[in-house]
Amino acid sequence: MLHKEGYAMYEIVDNKLVAMKYVPSPNIGRALTPTLVVMHYTASTGAASPLSWLTSPKSKVSAHLLIGTDGDVSQLVPFNRQAWHAGQSHWDGREHVNQFSIGIELVNPGPLKASNNGFCNEQGYVWPFGTVHERHPNHTFSSTDWAAYPEQQINVLTSICVTLRDCLNIHSVAGHQDITHRKPDPGPAFPMAHFIALFASGRPDTILPAAIA
Repeated sequence: MLHKEGYAMYEIVDNKLVAMKYVPSPNIGRALTPTLVVMHYTASTGAASPLSWLTSPKSKVSAHLLIGTDGDVSQLVPFNRQAWHAGQSHWDGREHVNQFSIGIELVNPGPLKASNNGFCNEQGYVWPFGTVHERHPNHTFSSTDWAAYPEQQINVLTSICVTLRDCLNIHSVAGHQDITHRKPDPGPAFPMAHFIALFASGRPDTILPAAIA
């Protein structure tokens, strides 16, 4: 289905995206009424390793969705249950962000370093989707080269966010870096301004989300 803004929309049934893989994580919390979407990167180049970690009882972490570089989506936790993605965190005067947010993990290695073949991660994998050269807003993180998010991944994420906004009445978005200063994700390469505008556009007063103190 196409939204009036021109974005594809998905269907949500029983708090799951229809036609997406559902890989249940045992790391699941109490009932949830989400008011915020939190973006993360996986610090990996593929989806297999983070999928295994997010669904392992040993990890004690999870997210609602995992989106690969090709736009492939796996849902791990229903939207009406808490996932364990935020850790110690706060947003807009509230602590324990897991209690009111949906967590989305995007396959992306984060910081890169220059090599003879291009820009690569610490394991030497050359990132094929380009690089963004920019300092992190939190200068604790010294890297200035960050893995770009591929267009297909961002397009799928955009459609999911329009669906969450309109179906679950969510109008705020943040990065992991915004809810706790100890985390760098999703980093300077993530087009956060696009998603802030996207969520605000469905809100009558167009109030942008508040930053943490």
